[in-house]
This record gives sequence, C-alpha cells and structure tokens, in this order.
Amino acid sequence: MPALGAAKVLRLWLSYQRYALLLVGAPAACVALAVTRLPWWAAGLIAVAGLAPARFGVTVLARWPRKLRATRVGLARIAAGTFTPASIRSYCGDPCFRVVARELLAASGVPGAERRAIVHRFTGELRAEGSVAMLVDHVRGTVTIGGAEKAI
Repeated sequence: MPALGAAKVLRLWLSYQRYALLLVGAPAACVALAVTRLPWWAAGLIAVAGLAPARFGVTVLARWPRKLRATRVGLARIAAGTFTPASIRSYCGDPCFRVVARELLAASGVPGAERRAIVHRFTGELRAEGSVAMLVDHVRGTVTIGGAEKAI
C-alpha cells in the first residue's frame, strides 16, 4: 500500500472527519454556552438533547481507520493502473464513505463536475437497489423482486 505523508494524513483526517467534528463540537459548544448563560436546569436539558448527535459523531469518528484503509487500497489501485470509477460504487451508499469515493476519484484525475456526477449516479443506484422489496412465497415457489415474479 502506498505510504502517505503526515501532512496528507492530516488533510484526509480533517476532510473525512469534518461532519463528525461538527456533530460532537456543536452540542459541546451549546452546553458550554448554556452553562455560562442559562439556569442549571436549562443547561441540563441542552446537554441531554445534545447526546444523540454527539454519540453519532463519535461513531463517525471511530470509522476513521476503515476510511484510511479504503483510501490506501484505492490509491494502490490507482498506482497499479487497475482503478476504475466503478470500483468506488460500493462507497457511495454510505455518506461517511462518499468522501472517500470523491477523494479517490480526484486522485485518479477525474474532473470535479464528473466526480460529482459519478457519485450522484452511484448513490441513486444504491438507494434504488436498497428500496426494492423482495417477497419469497415458499408455497408457490416464487420470488418477487420489485414487482417481477420469478420461479425458484
């Protein structure tokens, strides 16, 4: 896997974790402000309300090693000449990994407008696939996927 310099890793960390930092930092700032300006009970209510976004932010922060590994694998594919835009398709189903997909497309030389279009197209495809219903009828021996019935 390609070695990344400290400056590049720091840039990637800030890029990949910006939403997590917002989800953790905004509630913390609101609580700090409330503690200094509002009655204790109001600060408590704000703290309780901030638990859900902060907890989600911590979850997003914890995904950093997986994002970095995905980036390194993608960069190795770019260096080997085996990278194609289709190889980032699976990343587009998760908002946390869409940033990784955009980073890899940028590293492979795909222009900005085309990057956005590729990620948007793959995101739409994955959403459509995720919303397809599958019904299995064991009595009749059929599977219905998105309205099309097939015998099993």
